[in-house]
Amino acid sequence: MTFSQATCRYEKAVHGLPTNMNYEWKVAFNGKWGGDKGCNNGGNCQFNSGSSGSVSTSAPSTCSNPYKGRIVRTSGDYQSELGSTAPWLTTEVNSLMTFDETSCLYLLTLSGLTSNRFYEWKVTFDNSWSGSIGCGNGGNCKFSTSAAGTVELVFEPSSKQLSFRPLATVCGNGQCELGETCRTCLIDCSECPPAICGDGKCEDAESCESCSNDCGKCSVCGDDICQTSETYQTCPQDCPNELPGCGIFKEESGVDDSQFHATSDVEEKRWQTPKPGTNGYQSSFHDYHTLVGYADIIYISTDRLAADVCLQTKHRQLNSITLTYFFDGIAQTTKCKRYTNAYTGILLAVVTGSDGSTLELPEIDFVWNAKPIPSRSGDYRNGQKAGYLGVKLFPVHEQLMSTQPFENAMNPWYFMYQPVSYNLDGRMGTREELRDLIQTCRSFGVRVYIDAVLNHFTGAGNDLNQHRNPGSGCVKWGNKTSSAPIERQSPFYTHAFTYQYNANTGKAPSNEFPAAAIGPEDFHCDRPNGAWTNLFILNNGWLVGLVDLDTSMDYVRERQAAYLVDMLSLGASGFRIDAAKHISPEDLSAIMKKVQTKMGGKLPDDFFV
Repeated sequence: MTFSQATCRYEKAVHGLPTNMNYEWKVAFNGKWGGDKGCNNGGNCQFNSGSSGSVSTSAPSTCSNPYKGRIVRTSGDYQSELGSTAPWLTTEVNSLMTFDETSCLYLLTLSGLTSNRFYEWKVTFDNSWSGSIGCGNGGNCKFSTSAAGTVELVFEPSSKQLSFRPLATVCGNGQCELGETCRTCLIDCSECPPAICGDGKCEDAESCESCSNDCGKCSVCGDDICQTSETYQTCPQDCPNELPGCGIFKEESGVDDSQFHATSDVEEKRWQTPKPGTNGYQSSFHDYHTLVGYADIIYISTDRLAADVCLQTKHRQLNSITLTYFFDGIAQTTKCKRYTNAYTGILLAVVTGSDGSTLELPEIDFVWNAKPIPSRSGDYRNGQKAGYLGVKLFPVHEQLMSTQPFENAMNPWYFMYQPVSYNLDGRMGTREELRDLIQTCRSFGVRVYIDAVLNHFTGAGNDLNQHRNPGSGCVKWGNKTSSAPIERQSPFYTHAFTYQYNANTGKAPSNEFPAAAIGPEDFHCDRPNGAWTNLFILNNGWLVGLVDLDTSMDYVRERQAAYLVDMLSLGASGFRIDAAKHISPEDLSAIMKKVQTKMGGKLPDDFFV
């Protein structure tokens, strides 16, 4: 077969066959049957040679349509540009696809969109989201328009594949071109014929409101009946907030062996924290539903006697609000402020938004306030040591805790290696107690080294969501909590084993740790880490289901470097990096280089990792 640039299809014309004969066929690749494509769940396709004994296998004369008799539409973010009241509607006139018997494809031509722009879409059926089809593991598909703002959307019903083809049209050239209709270009295509209600076809000018005989009955949100065309996302007052049966969301798994970044639309699932006054909210959640951030300490020289403190933030409506930054209660409009060793206190920082949102950050320490370590016999300096260096602590970050036994143990030791934030409120003590411990140890000449977890956050399914497991008799389990004092506990979310839509986003749950300012886009796609000799999987897979950070991203590296510098500023002397073999060496090196930069360009003399 040869690929046609004009039709965007592989084609083959066959001549010299006996006339009016039925044949069967499939498409094969690279001389092998593996991965071959057929019809109706992999069966043979059929064609008839007709009276001429010739046929084009890209356009068989007969085809199977498993969606025959159903209403097929495209729903997407483009709809509001074409006159719809909102995007992502399943009942719109401008979204109806028609089945082409020649190509065996559902087609819809759109015109009047913004030129050369990307949009997202899915295929929906019978005025409902139930059974909708997208790309990857059910995610949104993308298409782009031509310079004329036109595109043809294509749905292949046998393979359930979605595609598109930009179209170039010129309204006013006297030709009713593909991409133009009587409604988008009257001058070329003349007036539209009237739609006939009752002819069994839901035509372009008809809808469930104007012709229920052809287009189906419209749902009525608020009638206490969850109709087939309604879901929790479209009508929460009628429909339960969960998937039917024992289903769970599976939207964030890798779609192929080469993907390792998060799926393309996960950022839309951010901001899952409940709002004040809503179910599940507690005061320690601040305004994480709309504002998150962290303090970034950057020492300006190798003596580390001065530092810039920058309050790095993300806001849900960043383009429409103004942020104010408070350092020890003093307001300013810029996010950074410089301090010198003349400052001997513990810095308090707060960020507020013009929308009323507030973010209180953990206390900020400076390395010049840490007690000096007196010299002693066998001391460790500049990479040389004799005797002991000091003590190593288990992870000190805020970590997973449970009120129920897990694998026959109440809060097993490995829960300490499941971070829920980078706040220093681990189950062995608070930030204040850690500061006191480090200062006491340093006064005796004992250094403190801390177990740091950079590879992952908590295990998938260990979070504030409700969960169930279809593979274990649909057993259910509730949410977890954290090691921080209750007035400082952070919210945290993963996507795994979830079956309820998030009330704050209206979407399926995702991986988000708001107190660390880490969101869904900052993780690798969900992939089991089950190949110890495959470097790609070893570095990018999810170790025993732990939500794996995408340490190739510069934002993640910056955030993790700030986390390490925070501990060094408290007086820690170095780290043990947990699960280091599951982090790319290039990534780990880049993180440590950022630590060096933030520490004034030089690591402390007694630094050890």
